[in-house]
Amino acid sequence: MSLNKRTRYVPFAADFGPPNLAAIMLFCQEVQDFLVQGPSNKLVFYTSPEPKDLTNSIFLCGAFMVVVLHVPPAEAMKPFANIPRDVCLNYRDATWDPVSFELHLTSCWSGLERAMQKGVFNPLRFDPEEYLHYDDHGNGNLNTIVEGKFVAFKSPREKRAKNSDGTVSHTPADYINVLKSMNVEDIIRLNGYSYDPKDFVNAGFRHHDINYNARATPSDATIDRFLSIAESSQSVTAVHCSAGVSDCLSGLFLMKAYGFTAEESIGWLRIARPGSIIGPQQHFLKSQERRLWDLGRKGGREEGW
Repeated sequence: MSLNKRTRYVPFAADFGPPNLAAIMLFCQEVQDFLVQGPSNKLVFYTSPEPKDLTNSIFLCGAFMVVVLHVPPAEAMKPFANIPRDVCLNYRDATWDPVSFELHLTSCWSGLERAMQKGVFNPLRFDPEEYLHYDDHGNGNLNTIVEGKFVAFKSPREKRAKNSDGTVSHTPADYINVLKSMNVEDIIRLNGYSYDPKDFVNAGFRHHDINYNARATPSDATIDRFLSIAESSQSVTAVHCSAGVSDCLSGLFLMKAYGFTAEESIGWLRIARPGSIIGPQQHFLKSQERRLWDLGRKGGREEGW
């Protein structure tokens, strides 16, 4: 058994992982299918000596232990403790910039573990084929961040068009049926006026605009408004942006509502929506960690922790 087309990570820039949620669950299923053939079976998972492939192979093995065997992340790392650091790498962001923030495998596993513990992700209800379908840019690039609460999707445009990278821009009308099927009632736009929201509004969605400079970290007012909309919604909120702004704000929500650490939040977001949290956003989430925990406690949300 080895990495294959469906479990191998496709980079956005200089990033190389972690493998996405579908890759994790497909890997888990493949291992389980083999093991049920006989309890004494021994499975050999081989990989190339190339550090990025080796790191992702270790990640998948550890993810199996966390998801299926319920092994704590620190324990999942023990079988690989003797692998040199220059071979088992830390993850980085999806840019070409010099690395300024490293994410350890255990942080990704901890984010996955906390997501399961807090109901953010339920592996028993997860459909990897559905994930892969909607993750495709041609199908809207939609990813569930928090089950029953948050969906992130590619920003619509006023007119459908083919982009220079070969992907297709969709209109609001293209998204209406799929968002309704996901029980979305609120839509938050964070990236300016790239379309008229009337199609969303006429279809029954509540549409919210939050002006936010993608090159800056969000102000307290922006954070407060985003969290207020998300927390007051009784259904699913769909968010879209440019430059990963929605992912950054979703990470803040995870820290406030469920007690994620910044590293767990980044790890989970990159598993659920690869390429999330880049550049200064990484450091910003870390700087906001204790403040969001305090806000969660003051707001009586510690029961979700």
